[in-house]
Amino acid sequence: MVPRGVTTGELKDSMSGHSVNIPHCSASLLKYFKLNIRRSRQLCAASSSDPSVANIHQLRVALRRTRTVLTLLKDQGIKTLSTVDSQNLSKLRKTLAKRRDADVAREILSSIGEDVPHRSEIEALHTNKLLKRLQKKKNRQLFRNLAKLAKDLKGQAISPEKTIRKQLEKLSHVYQKPSEVHAFRIVLKNSRYVLEGLGLSVDEFKPYQNVMGELNDLETLFFLTDEDPGIKKRRDKKLKEALKVIAPARKLAVKKLTAALTFRPDNLDPVL
Repeated sequence: MVPRGVTTGELKDSMSGHSVNIPHCSASLLKYFKLNIRRSRQLCAASSSDPSVANIHQLRVALRRTRTVLTLLKDQGIKTLSTVDSQNLSKLRKTLAKRRDADVAREILSSIGEDVPHRSEIEALHTNKLLKRLQKKKNRQLFRNLAKLAKDLKGQAISPEKTIRKQLEKLSHVYQKPSEVHAFRIVLKNSRYVLEGLGLSVDEFKPYQNVMGELNDLETLFFLTDEDPGIKKRRDKKLKEALKVIAPARKLAVKKLTAALTFRPDNLDPVL
């Protein structure tokens, strides 16, 4: 099935037998991996003493970028983290996500100035649990093992091709129902991080991701406030906007991922 807004030719081209420039991909991805492991370690330490909105957000982004490379390595059959480290990384990300939900909820409530259910509970949500998670000794071991993995990858061929094709396969689905918007948001986000790891420009994704992110924030607040009618009205309005941007966003992702399959250094628009 061809995605609405994506031509048959574009989709066929994206799934054909292109080859990527492996040496250049390997160097770009390894640089991206090392940078975000280092940033994750630094931000985890900073957030344990100052769990500000900015620190938490930047830590989540750095961990997402790190996880993108881990997924790409797994797709290629390269051994990455132990079960213990994988579980610790997952728990850290989940705790950060809950804190981010609370931070976003507070920001939205502050901006609209309305009295909604559970305002005080939302404002105090997850702070203690977050600090305990950030201060665990297991985090230090996790970042040491990630750094060792990055060091061991030096000189090894890393191909993004399998991961790119997986993303293109997901983008072949027609996301047009309200219940599918969140799934598309995740696919779009993962596509962006893969492209970013290759050193390619992803600025064009920003308007689409802003809409998707704003909808996700309102969805979270809607449930945190026991489905407050005022929040529902805002959520439904943003949902209509999100449904309209899916087709152009999907077309852009397919175009960018297809270009990445014909990866050549002279095609790069470096961002690192």
